[in-house]
Amino acid sequence: MAIKKIIKYPSTSLRAPCVPVDFGEQWFWKTEFLEHLQDLKDTLAATPNGLALASNQIRPEGWQVFVVRSGDFIGLPEVVINPHWFVKEENDLLREIVKEGCLSIPELNEPIERYTDIEVDYFDINGTHLHLIPQNNLSARIVQHEVEHLNGGSLVAHLSKRKQTALYSAAIRNRKAGR
Repeated sequence: MAIKKIIKYPSTSLRAPCVPVDFGEQWFWKTEFLEHLQDLKDTLAATPNGLALASNQIRPEGWQVFVVRSGDFIGLPEVVINPHWFVKEENDLLREIVKEGCLSIPELNEPIERYTDIEVDYFDINGTHLHLIPQNNLSARIVQHEVEHLNGGSLVAHLSKRKQTALYSAAIRNRKAGR
């Protein structure tokens, strides 16, 4: 369909939770959703450094859907709808801290703590409920990052107040400079 401009922090639309996809009887006739899904795929494909993209990163008032760049090293489905993740076997000790970036916050590349051992419930494009156990830490990190977007959050919440203030100032400067 189209390559869309990625919405940048501090846009308020990034803080709005996305609407769950309703798989009611007529859902396949919702061409707006299917076009948006293709826009997500096209935009991610045109973004060389992106691994995944959440709905509200290209559309205010987005749906609960994200897309993942295909590739064996990621091991996630290309389309994830209405995702919910939880810590596998109640083991909240399995975490790692890794530098993480975000397409909506290009100024940011900070160490972020994430769970390494999670499970995910989601739906595919046909409305089939599925369960997934990410096979590597990168996959688990991607799911947590994208679900955070869908819930109206971002990496900014993981930062100290001082870093949040500096990031906000840098984002405003970049926006005024047209970046």
